[in-house]
Amino acid sequence: MKIKQVYVGSWYPRTLFHLNEMYQFLSTGESHLNLDNKKLKKLKKDLNPSEVELKQNKGQSYIKAKFGIYEFESFESGLSLFLYNCTNDNSEKINEKIHKMSEFAFQKVFTSFNYIYSLGAPIPKVFSAMKSVMPFVFVTEGMDKKKVENFLKSRDEIITKEFSSAKIKVYYGENTIIIDGDSKFAKRIVKECIYYLHDAEAQLQKIINIHRYVWDEVYSIKSSKSIKYKDLPRTRDLLAEIESDVIFFDSRINQLGNVLERQRKRISEFRENEDDYIWDAFEDGFKALQSSEKYTKNIWQMTRDYVSGATNLINTIYQESSDKQVNTLQFVFIIAAIASLVALGEVVGADIVGKINMETGIITATEHSFSWRALLRLGLFSIITGGIVYYLWERLYHHFAGSKVSDPKIIAKSKLNKAKKMFS
Repeated sequence: MKIKQVYVGSWYPRTLFHLNEMYQFLSTGESHLNLDNKKLKKLKKDLNPSEVELKQNKGQSYIKAKFGIYEFESFESGLSLFLYNCTNDNSEKINEKIHKMSEFAFQKVFTSFNYIYSLGAPIPKVFSAMKSVMPFVFVTEGMDKKKVENFLKSRDEIITKEFSSAKIKVYYGENTIIIDGDSKFAKRIVKECIYYLHDAEAQLQKIINIHRYVWDEVYSIKSSKSIKYKDLPRTRDLLAEIESDVIFFDSRINQLGNVLERQRKRISEFRENEDDYIWDAFEDGFKALQSSEKYTKNIWQMTRDYVSGATNLINTIYQESSDKQVNTLQFVFIIAAIASLVALGEVVGADIVGKINMETGIITATEHSFSWRALLRLGLFSIITGGIVYYLWERLYHHFAGSKVSDPKIIAKSKLNKAKKMFS
């Protein structure tokens, strides 16, 4: 058994514009975007890329570069591949090399690319936190099924599926793929099939899992009894955040569908031109994922409508509750104002001023029922009393007022707190 090459890579939907930004960074350590130039220079220095080229092949642009002993290729579709060419390495040395390659790819290269693409619409944390394992692809020579089983056993894996043709054999483990045969043909399979199929399946599975979680959380809000007024703003904000993330997943599903259709057509052309069964097997894989993508798209539209309905309901009830509170407070203070005006006629301490006409001996008395000092005392008393009444009303209203939407215990306890942590 001989291991000739080891690949590790990932596919994340991108465009030609993203590829040009990556090329500018790898070749000059700069970016036309509003990013920190000092940080860009440091990241490039840490990567130390060499032989950076922007090329084209059959209308598709790609970057080719080297990072020390590792070759690197990145395509406008978003596929990025690292390659280590094994020479006379024994199995122990190969394991050490691929471990270092994996660390370099994750901790340095992809971290740098994440910074380059950090501007614009953010990726929801609930999605990015659900990472999938990137499989290693080993290109071998003279590897029969028994040797494959022993090799996978050493990595605590088993064969999960396999298919072959006259030119090549492909064996799938859980996180390892072995391609036995011609190196050039194997490279085409890696570039055209392996990581598209793997990552598309992983992303669709993530989206299905998030659909289940979101549906359960929204259902817990809509199906229960009541919610305290003070919890309405928090619930409204949570649903707004979820709704914005739902829009992201709509876009991601559409991207997946477009790329899967394009790759399926390319594989179909390979099959027609080369008449090799191996392309039939991969085309079937793309067709199966396209069916899954359509199902996911339909179910996510249901999720979007469900979240939107819950958001509208909470917004309506929040507005109604606010209007009720304002109307009640207006009524209270109108009554207080009327009572104050009436009381002005009964102000204690009214002044009586008398005058004596010395010629006639007639005494004239004038009563002043309005006193500025009494008014100030009454006004100050009314303001203080009104403030106390308003404060007590706010406390009591927020504590006891509720709407028939969701159980306060659900809002207060773990479920929505957990959702808040994931979506905030």
